[in-house]
Amino acid sequence: MTSCNPNRTPEIAFESISHEFPNAFIVGEKILKRFEFTNTGNAPLEIQEIQTNCGCVATTSSAAQIPPGGTGSIQIEIDRDVGYFLEQSFVYTNDTDKPIIPLQVSGVIKAPIAFPKQIDLGKLEKGQNVTKKVTLTNNLLQPVDITAHAVSDDSLAVTLPARVMPVGGTLDIDVALSLTTVGIYSEVLTLSGRAPAVIPGTDSETIALPIQFKGRVLGDIVPLPANLFLGVMSPNQSVQRAIQLKTDGTQAFAVLGITADTFDVSAELSAEKQISHELLITFSADGAPKGLVEDTISIQTDHPDVASIDISVKGVLP
Repeated sequence: MTSCNPNRTPEIAFESISHEFPNAFIVGEKILKRFEFTNTGNAPLEIQEIQTNCGCVATTSSAAQIPPGGTGSIQIEIDRDVGYFLEQSFVYTNDTDKPIIPLQVSGVIKAPIAFPKQIDLGKLEKGQNVTKKVTLTNNLLQPVDITAHAVSDDSLAVTLPARVMPVGGTLDIDVALSLTTVGIYSEVLTLSGRAPAVIPGTDSETIALPIQFKGRVLGDIVPLPANLFLGVMSPNQSVQRAIQLKTDGTQAFAVLGITADTFDVSAELSAEKQISHELLITFSADGAPKGLVEDTISIQTDHPDVASIDISVKGVLP
């Protein structure tokens, strides 16, 4: 006859429980790390559960039960956007001394081509010409040729001193902007690139690089304030905000109308030509979706150079 040994216990021993990837990944590439372990105890080891701190982490265990002296592994896969990452997975076992083991992976993910997706020009004067230098960085292990560019408006002019970005190199692009229309400025420059082989994380050798230029072009009429926040709004309640329209010149003007896309707006308008106007605008949000509501109100005038003035408006519907 044999008797049970009450001291039989499993024991999990990992080769390591953390890993920092030494090289950066390109967004979309597979990021995998396999943590190896051994059951150094004298009873079967059970991998009961694996939890993660993020939905961007997927885990796989090589087996649910490992015999004494046997080996196994936990594979961790990361699916993240550009930036630094540090993710943890928690392995639950029947090892009474180590019932939970945290596994940690960290590293950096880069875009194939790093470039500014948005350039804020701030407030500018009508008629002002602005130049901007845009720098592209090639993070790929292959050169990239800029094959074409397109602009959403003729106010953007582009100069390409070179077209090929070497491996790990940069390319400077000069952009000239001609600001002739008063109001919110928002135009896009789209560059098209091609690599000799498929770009990691994609199924193509080509890539599009859209860059938005945004700002506000000031004319003779300046709205104060330039942006409005309506706060938390009740669907059945209206909110009033005051707007002052001022001109630095001597050209008097009349206010002809006011419109918006999402908010219902109304105001008592003055058809009398004046150097400045005070408007008390009433906002309501019947039928608007819940959450943060962003809109633009457009105030029409008979000023010869400033036919309309755009003002950004935000409000929150609970």
